[in-house]
Amino acid sequence: KDAAASKGRGDVDYDIATEVYVSIAETSEQATSQATRTLSVLTEGFADDATPEAIAKAGLVGSPDEISEKLARYVEGGVTHYEMKFVYQSIDHLSEQLALFQERVIPNFR
Repeated sequence: KDAAASKGRGDVDYDIATEVYVSIAETSEQATSQATRTLSVLTEGFADDATPEAIAKAGLVGSPDEISEKLARYVEGGVTHYEMKFVYQSIDHLSEQLALFQERVIPNFR
């Protein structure tokens, strides 16, 4: 907002949003393992220096505690909206991740 004000745009309200890939599991190792195959294919749509590890680091891949910490950093940086793209192998796997996210992450931001 300070940068906008310095350019004469301080009176403009705007939202900051980001798109992130999500893989949540009880442990970071499980979340990473479950997302590796998909994240390795995603590099085709990113910059030349994108790696699965870089995409995972920028995204929300990990345990509920790790994802809560990452989300808190985004919030501190001013992000107010997210497009979360869950990485899943089946509808049951997606449902499990959504339930874990709802139970263990969302309460940290109410």
